[in-house]
Amino acid sequence: MESFAKRQLQAAHPELPLIEAFYAYRFNRGETENQRLSIAYLQEPRGYQLYERLEDCGLVPRLITTPALLWEHKLQSRLNEFVDGGRCLIQMVGQCCFLYFFFGGWFLFSRSITLPDLSLSPDERFGGLVYELNQSFYLFAQKAKADLAGIYLVSPRAEDPALLTDLLGREVKPLALGAGRGEPVFAAQESDSPVATFMGEAVALENGFRGIAHRRLKRELDWKPVQTAAVLIGTVTLLAIAAESLFLWRGFAGGGSAAAAFVVSDAAATETLAGFNDALAFISAEVSKPSAAETVATVMRSLPPETRIKTLALAITDQPGLRLEAVMAAPGPEAFELRLAALLDRLNQGFALSPPLSLQDVVCHPVGNESDIVAAGGQSAYAFALEFGLP
Repeated sequence: MESFAKRQLQAAHPELPLIEAFYAYRFNRGETENQRLSIAYLQEPRGYQLYERLEDCGLVPRLITTPALLWEHKLQSRLNEFVDGGRCLIQMVGQCCFLYFFFGGWFLFSRSITLPDLSLSPDERFGGLVYELNQSFYLFAQKAKADLAGIYLVSPRAEDPALLTDLLGREVKPLALGAGRGEPVFAAQESDSPVATFMGEAVALENGFRGIAHRRLKRELDWKPVQTAAVLIGTVTLLAIAAESLFLWRGFAGGGSAAAAFVVSDAAATETLAGFNDALAFISAEVSKPSAAETVATVMRSLPPETRIKTLALAITDQPGLRLEAVMAAPGPEAFELRLAALLDRLNQGFALSPPLSLQDVVCHPVGNESDIVAAGGQSAYAFALEFGLP
């Protein structure tokens, strides 16, 4: 199946020579009429150029994904009915609206629409959206050969689901935060980013169709657990052989009979076993040290989307630690404090910190860079620094 997917991509996009290294696929092995092959790949040449630039800087992305696939994963795990028939998710983000269409629990296609001024009346604000939705519903019916079984909305305005229901003539269900499978999924939040909903959550490359990774990197990650286990087993075996050889050498070094060759004093045995234990302890300590890549990934997942990193320093020593300097945009001091508290909560959970970080551990100072103020986009800019030890 992999070679087939690769040939299909190369034939369809000869202008993208690197496409064979950046794709992922999955195949539904259900009933014959429901069998489907889905392939994700980088469609624009600048995507490959950006990856090469990041690689030159020593930053190798482990996963390239899209909000649609993240939503697919979340809805599959939290909504029982999601895998039955067609579903549409409408996500309001500022003056943008993102439409995600799924069939049988799989992402099918997406669209983005710019909404008019939010101060307009509902009919004026949603008029264009309703037209685009109806066009998208028709496109979905053509692609899936089926009608939609459910329409869901994520919006920071509680009145939007009822308004869209009236304008569309079809029920639009709001999504709210739920704790278990079968319950609604997310509470809407004010943000300018379609991925803000997923901030603070891990996105695993393994065990699922989450996005694209370089084929070489994916093979390395697939083999990493096997390699780690092999190294540990080989090291323990080598230490055991070395310990046995030491017993034999000390026995024969005394010159006595063959029986005496295997007699070793209690002190020598204790010393050998102590060295064996020390070696195992050293290996365990090295394996348990925090990974630089995983540490940086945890920090990035914890940061609110309104945050710009200025400095991120990581010390991997006997006492590993991390220092973060950043600038956060917020409408005012209260909003800044709330976003900062959310950041600390995510760091506490992501690193299992004990004692946990608190607002007293954060050092705030004036913003000195004009570009940081401009990047705040009309909001206030707040600079802060944070330093803590890693478990």
